[in-house]
Amino acid sequence: MAWGVSKCRSAIVIQCGEECNMDCTPTFENMMSQILERGHPRVVLDLSEVDYMDSKFLGALSGALKSTRAAGGDLQIANPRNHIWTLFETIRYDTLFARYETIEDAAMSFDSRPEQLDSEPVQESSSAQENEHQEQKWGSGDVQLNPEDQEGDSE
Repeated sequence: MAWGVSKCRSAIVIQCGEECNMDCTPTFENMMSQILERGHPRVVLDLSEVDYMDSKFLGALSGALKSTRAAGGDLQIANPRNHIWTLFETIRYDTLFARYETIEDAAMSFDSRPEQLDSEPVQESSSAQENEHQEQKWGSGDVQLNPEDQEGDSE
């Protein structure tokens, strides 16, 4: 599966590809930069498809965590395969990141936290169907969000 970006509840979800390595690290860093620049510091990283993760990507993950927390949000991990979570435990990333079994659970974890930003939070859709996890594809390296998610982005 290709990398993708979507929204679930108040969080932005990054769907990772099968390999998180030095080749895709710049793509991930670009995604995170754009997401944070647009005022969305609540991020869920879906690792359900990840079979391999190298040290370059793990370093970028650490930097992304620091950036989201500095922006008043956090970075949550959803759906990691057992061998990927074992890697996290080996390098003690399990002490930095919470593990959630589903994207929805990870996104709901933000709902119990107060908003720490001066900017407005990502608004939830009014219908239950629109609140479901909706996948957005990447296009030419830019984060593609729904138009209603981008209202405050032009400031």
